[in-house]
Amino acid sequence: MAETAACLEGVSKRYQLGARSLREVVPTPRAWPKRPPQAGNGVGPRYIWALNDISFSLHRGEALGIIGPNGAGKSTLLKLLAGVTSPTKGQVNISGRVCPLIEVGAGFHPDLTGRENIYLNGAILGLSRREIQRKFDEIVEFSGLADFLDTPVKRYSSGMYMRLGFSVSAHVEPDLLLVDEVLAVGDYAFQRKCLGWMEKYRRSGTVVFVSHNLEAVARYCTRVVYLHEGRIVQDGRPEEVVAAYLEAQSSQQCRERSPRDLLHVGLEPRLASKQAEIIQVDISNGRGESVRSLRAGEPMAVRMRVRFKEAVHSPHFCYALRRGGYLLAFETNTGALGLSTPDFRAEDEAEVVINHGAWLVGGNYSVSVGVADAGMRFFLDQRENTLMLSVVDKGGCQGIAGLFPLIWVNGQRLEPREGGVDGVYG
Repeated sequence: MAETAACLEGVSKRYQLGARSLREVVPTPRAWPKRPPQAGNGVGPRYIWALNDISFSLHRGEALGIIGPNGAGKSTLLKLLAGVTSPTKGQVNISGRVCPLIEVGAGFHPDLTGRENIYLNGAILGLSRREIQRKFDEIVEFSGLADFLDTPVKRYSSGMYMRLGFSVSAHVEPDLLLVDEVLAVGDYAFQRKCLGWMEKYRRSGTVVFVSHNLEAVARYCTRVVYLHEGRIVQDGRPEEVVAAYLEAQSSQQCRERSPRDLLHVGLEPRLASKQAEIIQVDISNGRGESVRSLRAGEPMAVRMRVRFKEAVHSPHFCYALRRGGYLLAFETNTGALGLSTPDFRAEDEAEVVINHGAWLVGGNYSVSVGVADAGMRFFLDQRENTLMLSVVDKGGCQGIAGLFPLIWVNGQRLEPREGGVDGVYG
């Protein structure tokens, strides 16, 4: 049985709305009774449950991703795991040393230099002075801030703060590492460096990773928890949980629309002139069946039905695929392809079919479509991330494009071993 690094049992966290901080109360205690209540309507204090009945166990060596919309309770969960705050109900049990990287520059003194803050922050995280001295050169090299070590950190950018903070945390060798969205302020190269380090660290430690970068979560984490309004919606394999989250996000607007609009599942808000309306979007396989999952390399078609509200001259039809809802995998339009399109009168409808193969590495992709004017200056109608597509392959490759390589050594093609990955996925 795997060793447990953390265990939460029926954990809930409640905050009072409008509650005063100690900083507000202490300087002017006599003013407290004279100030109006913060709860509203004078009824009494109002509360919000940031987390509600959260239970799960985290095993040693796992990389747990936490995803969800803003306000879902992700950062509150990290603070409970870090011991920064206590649960209102339930139990939080942690085994071993915890290293939280929750806020940029947390534990740094702005007037101290980078060098001094390495010692200060290392001590706060539980390292002895001798340990810090032994690891000092490695910390500096990892951060890439050798030229700024003797500069007060108040002069650092937010990215430099994060680089130094992560570098110290990376060398604490904790049993449980907590990482919030702070990686978002780092540049691309440093983000890759951090994720690479976390991948190696996971072999001996445990990570809880909160991020809106769903691509990084799906690739790096071994398990994902989807939070919404303080509750666990789903806990499981990264690709399945991320797909469920994106599907929920893309259909949220639809649930708020009129019954007529609800007939067209998956349609997103209109960001256009409204001279046309995309009334249906669907994905089908090579047999013409409506699907949301395909094998890599399998034929697919994206269909959209457009109704024109006004006469439109030679509109262009646009199409894009994004991995994880944000990373562009493919984009084109009839104008860029040099294709001629017909004119349409008011009340005309057009059925547009875009055929291609699902030449993609396995993962979750979103479909975006649009209709633009003849000059490609503005959209007549547009749907961003309107449908989700799961591409399934046999593994062995990363990235976006499914190139399906055949590999030769000394003129002889390598054949897949039993249970291995073939060159053609589908």
